[in-house]
Amino acid sequence: MSEIQEIQLLSGTTTTAINLDAYENIDLSTHMRELLPYDQTNVISQAQLFNQERQQSQKYRIYGTLDFMSIVNGLNKNYNSVFDFFTRPRLGDEFSGVTRNILNCFDIYLCKPLGNKFSGSTLLVSGNTLATGLTYQLKYEVITNLNNLQIYKSGYGKNIFYDQNYSFNFNIDFDMTNQYDSFNKPITNLYLFLNFKPQLNGIGQLESVSANTYTGNTVFRPYLVYTSGSSVNGDWSYYDPNNFEDFQIARREYTISFYCTGTTGTNIQFKYNPFIPIKLRDFNDQLITGNITGTSETDKQIPIYAVKIDDNGNYVWEDLLPNGFIDPLSNRGVNYPFVNYRHYIFSNIVVQLATNLNDTNTRTTFATIELANSSLLYNKPTSDLNNLGNKC
Repeated sequence: MSEIQEIQLLSGTTTTAINLDAYENIDLSTHMRELLPYDQTNVISQAQLFNQERQQSQKYRIYGTLDFMSIVNGLNKNYNSVFDFFTRPRLGDEFSGVTRNILNCFDIYLCKPLGNKFSGSTLLVSGNTLATGLTYQLKYEVITNLNNLQIYKSGYGKNIFYDQNYSFNFNIDFDMTNQYDSFNKPITNLYLFLNFKPQLNGIGQLESVSANTYTGNTVFRPYLVYTSGSSVNGDWSYYDPNNFEDFQIARREYTISFYCTGTTGTNIQFKYNPFIPIKLRDFNDQLITGNITGTSETDKQIPIYAVKIDDNGNYVWEDLLPNGFIDPLSNRGVNYPFVNYRHYIFSNIVVQLATNLNDTNTRTTFATIELANSSLLYNKPTSDLNNLGNKC
């Protein structure tokens, strides 16, 4: 870069000097360049660009509503009798902090399937070949902290029992790019994890939480505060590699014991499933097979998540359905709003904390509850139905 030079007039040198005109030679030569047609106009298809970005993006925002359906919702914190479970709070007490609600009953997190690879001679034949099906317990990785979740009242929204509905929103994006489960399949579901928070009742006894095992037994489960990166055990599933599918065979359930008087034993129990799936994508229900004998997976356009079912080059897989498409026959697929390069997933979540009627004491307690006689809600018209709507 040339230096900037200041031109000093002659009058600045001596008092008797005379200023003279200064001339600068300017090059006025021109250069020709051909302007090609594609530089003049470039047609952009907004619909095509939108669909391209929609298929490429794997960022998600999760939000929705929470409806706590249980007689525990509205229970006085200082309960000490089974009759307290059937006493509704006074109007306004549900916001005073003296009753149980979804805010003080649960810590809520978001989880994804933990991508730990299975190994061992009973499962692997060679390479990534799966020999037979596998029964396993799902493991989830917590991907949020408690401060990542915002819960607030849904205006004047009430459920059928006139309990307050709440809305929730995770204030961070979830990028699922290159995220796979334990069987190298793209993650198609995230999971809300509702962790019950035990509290003291009116006589100073602490509620307890137990979890079921695959054999049907229950084990005590201490209350923990999770952070992003923690792991938690989930449902039990069966994985069938030859049909590229895995399905649930047993649910993970938590059982809550509420200690109170006025029962035949020492407590009554409620249970719930702590994991609620939130669907991100869907696989097509059409099973595809391919063989790479004499070539490679890339040449045959076999996806990286395809399952190698033998040592003869045979693979099976299912294609991921594109975003915005729902199969009219199988009803698989998603069509979420796509804005700002993010998919926005809205979910209506119903949290059910139901009585555990498998518990003898709980079943006996609720069997002794006397309900009033049923009353007639409507009367059958005695007039001619064909004259309904006619003038009198």
